[in-house]
Amino acid sequence: LVREPHISAEQALKDYIRFYRTVVPYRDKFVVGRFEEVTTKFGKVIRRVNARFGTNFKPFEHTEENLQKVFQIVEEMHKEAQGLREVKEEAVGRPSAKREMLKKKAETKLETAKAKNAVIGS
Repeated sequence: LVREPHISAEQALKDYIRFYRTVVPYRDKFVVGRFEEVTTKFGKVIRRVNARFGTNFKPFEHTEENLQKVFQIVEEMHKEAQGLREVKEEAVGRPSAKREMLKKKAETKLETAKAKNAVIGS
């Protein structure tokens, strides 16, 4: 709803469910990291990858300098992939104050959609 505001809350919920039903059979082949964890404690995610798959990747050192380097790379990749000169805050793969504000609005829409689906589904 934040990246693609033209999609209804109901459709977003259906897409979410369809995606996760598709990946569930492969859950032993990947490690999940919540956005907040990946952007604030990525070393912890790497340690889980190493533990699960017997790898020896060097955990990310979460310093302000390293974080800024990563976010700069993410922004450049985003602009290049989207053919943009400026970062689209609604879609860039790093934390964004604008996206947080939009997320709060989207959560209200989702709660309404969930309630509607609960009534329809009962």
